[in-house]
Amino acid sequence: MLYTYEDSFLIKKVDDVELQSLEDKAIQEADKLGITDELYKEQFVKAKVYTQIAIRHIEADGMKEKYDAYKVQLDETYKKAKTNSPSNISSMSIARG
Repeated sequence: MLYTYEDSFLIKKVDDVELQSLEDKAIQEADKLGITDELYKEQFVKAKVYTQIAIRHIEADGMKEKYDAYKVQLDETYKKAKTNSPSNISSMSIARG
């Protein structure tokens, strides 16, 4: 695995093979979305993996709350990556006053 996952509550719900598969899919999605900044990419991938695990186990105690929290992080990271990515800075319009 490329990243370290700290949320043991979620991670213990899947085995290493499934975790690797989820991470690979999340990395592919980040690439398709054009997330190139490594920090934002890591945050996006982790949040995506966590949300996918939570969706699979949504009935478990506390899982809905975990899903909601990581979904917010996923959305915020994507927004930040799209506005703060070096590849986007040169194409951003400049307000003239």
